[in-house]
Amino acid sequence: MTDEPGAPADASLSVVIVENHPLYRKGLRSQFETDSAITVIAEFDNAAEAVREVLRLRPSVVLMDLHLPWTSGMRATYCGAQAITEIRQDWPAANIAVITMFDDEERVREALKAGARSYVSKDGEPDEVIHVVRLTAQGIAVLNREASEVVKKILPHARNGFTSFSELGTRENEQLTLAAAGATDRQIAAKLSLAPKTVANYWTNIRTKLGVPSREAAVELARANGFQPGEPAPGSSGDPG
Repeated sequence: MTDEPGAPADASLSVVIVENHPLYRKGLRSQFETDSAITVIAEFDNAAEAVREVLRLRPSVVLMDLHLPWTSGMRATYCGAQAITEIRQDWPAANIAVITMFDDEERVREALKAGARSYVSKDGEPDEVIHVVRLTAQGIAVLNREASEVVKKILPHARNGFTSFSELGTRENEQLTLAAAGATDRQIAAKLSLAPKTVANYWTNIRTKLGVPSREAAVELARANGFQPGEPAPGSSGDPG
């Protein structure tokens, strides 16, 4: 399996579940078994093992709880965000969806800053998790109401109120404009004739220059600042990305 982000909606999707409650983990697996296009390839009940094995398995989507022990046998603490950070450091294209009971602003911020693509509640409808996994695998963010509210709070204050689009190079602007128009990373790579790893590297540059925690935050910030399909991104420097 490659580190290419996203997958077509009709492709077979591989999922890794990271959840320390065995009954809930079993329930998630049962839900996925109702969809022939989704295969659970592994389950983990602690963060440390999940990080190691996710980097080896490279699934389409990692479904991650936040309240996890770091290693088996330890008391559960909020290790999920740290696990997400470590996965994304070595695999920037990882599609990670948080599924949790915790919707407070602190937890949402931690997860998004770590690089979670989607953030949903455990108390949603039974088929919601399948919908979330399908969209997350395509590079589309799914945020519950609480997470969306946090994003709205943090986006206007990126870089202490200064949005530095002018620092983006030409390729970075093109990539961000396509993403703001709804393109997945796979589609961006094809459109711009880029390798998937190059797209992932550009996202790292874009996030750093805009001072935002994730791809999704960069896209929302771009939309809020007038990025339109087929038009030059505002503030483009014209320099190579």
